[in-house]
Amino acid sequence: MEDANGSHLRRITPWGEWSTGAHWSPEGTWILFDGLQPASGLHNLFVVHPNGTGLKAITSISLGGACCAVWSPDGKKLLVLQGSYLVIMNRDGSGLRRLTPGDPRDQGVAEYAWGP
Repeated sequence: MEDANGSHLRRITPWGEWSTGAHWSPEGTWILFDGLQPASGLHNLFVVHPNGTGLKAITSISLGGACCAVWSPDGKKLLVLQGSYLVIMNRDGSGLRRLTPGDPRDQGVAEYAWGP
């Protein structure tokens, strides 16, 4: 994280993990990102406040990993690629519900987003 002019850099992600796919929550109070654990090759989803506080995992590797999440317009839900399925969940990781019968990439879906 840094100021708009590039000053005051500070790390807000866990050490030892690669982070990808960062997205601001619609209200701007959280940053959602994928954390890749190189040893396992699986992703988890994390949220953290922009100032680096409140870091917490919202998915667990034991669920098959998760990546590429996008916020719902109201910030209450996440659309996530989890293992081989497209799923929807609450912003805290609860209420997981599978939406596709298999990997959407196998069905020709390269991208996904919330509709209007």
